[in-house]
Amino acid sequence: MMLDAWFSGTNLLVQEQGEKTNKSYSAVDKEELDEYAKMIQDELENAIYHSEEKEKARIREFFSDLRSVYGYLYTAENGSFQVFLKIDEALLEGEVSGSLSMMTETGNQDMLYEETKYEINGITDGMIIKLYTKVDGNETKLEGNFHQDAYSFDLSFWTTDDKLTFYAVTEAEFKRKFGK
Repeated sequence: MMLDAWFSGTNLLVQEQGEKTNKSYSAVDKEELDEYAKMIQDELENAIYHSEEKEKARIREFFSDLRSVYGYLYTAENGSFQVFLKIDEALLEGEVSGSLSMMTETGNQDMLYEETKYEINGITDGMIIKLYTKVDGNETKLEGNFHQDAYSFDLSFWTTDDKLTFYAVTEAEFKRKFGK
């Protein structure tokens, strides 16, 4: 692209070669330029402030919802095992702690499931979740993502290569399922 440019008084005129119209750029003094730069800076600071406030509000709402959930349940399609995750503490700073119970089908009518319980600690920002526990004496990391709110998430699990999808359950739903 070729441009022609020339001054007309205090204005700079720019025209693309072959075009009939031109653009006029007005000259400004240092005071006007500083004023414009300050206006842009103020708009930027305002946008940053409001984005930070929106993020803080999102986090407050997420953690409020997270604390209101009794627990999260995953059930294998074939019913062979279930995993129940209970978050006992969730801090606005992102720290979470609780327990994870793995219930494996026994095949015994008197005791349908055998339960193994693990303590968990981890972090979340409402989008990602990382949990740590010990399985057979080894530190194990579980990672996943929330599904846009505090009511479901996907999480890696040491017994499978796939991520498991956990859904929020009420205390009544949990007791009905496990008779606890």
